[in-house]
Amino acid sequence: MTDRELLYVKTVMDEHSLNKASQKLFISQPALSQAIQRIEMTIGTSLFYRTPTGLIPTEAGKKYYRMAEEILRSYRCFIQELTTPPRDEGAFLFATTTSLAASILYSLYPSFLNSHPDIRATIHEGPHYQMLDTLRQGYVNMVILYSDADSRLSEFQYHLLAKDSVIVVANPEMLSFRSARRESGYQYPVIDPQELSDHPYIKNSSINPTAEFIDSHLAQNGLDLDGHIYLQIGRTCTVVQLAAATVGFGFSPSLQISSQIPEHCKFMLPHGFFPPYSLYALLPAGNTLNASERIFIDYVRESLKTSVLFE
Repeated sequence: MTDRELLYVKTVMDEHSLNKASQKLFISQPALSQAIQRIEMTIGTSLFYRTPTGLIPTEAGKKYYRMAEEILRSYRCFIQELTTPPRDEGAFLFATTTSLAASILYSLYPSFLNSHPDIRATIHEGPHYQMLDTLRQGYVNMVILYSDADSRLSEFQYHLLAKDSVIVVANPEMLSFRSARRESGYQYPVIDPQELSDHPYIKNSSINPTAEFIDSHLAQNGLDLDGHIYLQIGRTCTVVQLAAATVGFGFSPSLQISSQIPEHCKFMLPHGFFPPYSLYALLPAGNTLNASERIFIDYVRESLKTSVLFE
């Protein structure tokens, strides 16, 4: 029995659905189903009743769930004790999503270390919802995440790092936007949103705030692209890479787009279609920034000033 197996069973029970659980765990549904079956074979009993409306835990499943919660909680506390540096003026512990770490942190953090070699940090990466949980449970001091202004949680304090904008990524050599035009106040060519319905859509299928933010504003603007989906991918950075290399288009916050993506593959929608999608450092509501956290936040904020497309 491994911590991964415990997490698999716990997540399936929390979601009452293999499909939803597989999205949260970032694995395929068939792989998760096979893993659950192997666990049941190993312990010699069923953990779920399979019904047309979803999975229902058996009595053995309920006991397994309680044990999984206890073991995973103890395991997290143990890892925290081993890895967490003291909360002093020269150290901090923070988390961010894997996509943000790959697209922003890895480009900024080396220069931060060179500028502040006396500041120590421990960094955790993972899905958005897991990183929020690590902050709620006190395993990290700070989380760096995107957030819609309308979806802030009262249990956290938000320190703005950058107001970002969602842009369209597509390779014009494979996919041509007839409406694309250069306009004052836009860094990239502006396209008519309705024209998106003429092209294949590479959709971020993750259950994360970025995907929800994009879906919500597409719906608010009366644009239904679900009938044009030809590929769904879990991570935003993968959506961008595929959009720049295939006949489809995808959406992404501009700061999450790798510098390796050619400039001619980037397009914008008219101002107001997507409101600013902001990057924040989150702390528990009652906490205060220590000196190292404040220096890091100021450094990230200053470094990103020249990267945002518009305020």
